[in-house]
Amino acid sequence: MLRLSLFILLVSIAPLAFAADDALTPKASETTPVVKKEVNWKVTAFSVIDEKALVVLTDSNAQRILPLKPNPDAQGNKLISASFNTESNNVSVVAIIDGTQQSITSKLKVPPSKPRSPSDEDRKKYESLSDKGKEKLREAFRAKFENPAFRNFSEEERRNAMRDIFEKIQAEDK
Repeated sequence: MLRLSLFILLVSIAPLAFAADDALTPKASETTPVVKKEVNWKVTAFSVIDEKALVVLTDSNAQRILPLKPNPDAQGNKLISASFNTESNNVSVVAIIDGTQQSITSKLKVPPSKPRSPSDEDRKKYESLSDKGKEKLREAFRAKFENPAFRNFSEEERRNAMRDIFEKIQAEDK
């Protein structure tokens, strides 16, 4: 009789014991946490064009390059603000990247430069050329800038080469 009572007791309690065990056992989705990789961004370029900032970020593994502008890109990434400290060469950026707002500060090796436009003197020299001379100059500049090696010259080397081209065409145009 005692055995029968124990058997009935075990049979009636067993489902509760297993149910309780199932409730305590985490599901696969609970045991495998979703780990978001922490991406450390670095500002690699900073420029202001037409009074709008353009920032280029590179991730810590240099596997992803992300240009940011005030207008969102197709993935919704956008630049909220950017500032440059001339004393420390630090760029501070606030941006929305992959749906989260992030603040990034990086030291730039080379401070950003403003695009150089021709001086008034250069403009007058250009205007003094004949139409044929102007066209010849434009073609010569176009040909130079199509050359990848020329585009990689320093600003000073490019300026000197362009000045030489101009002086040559100016002498021929007289």
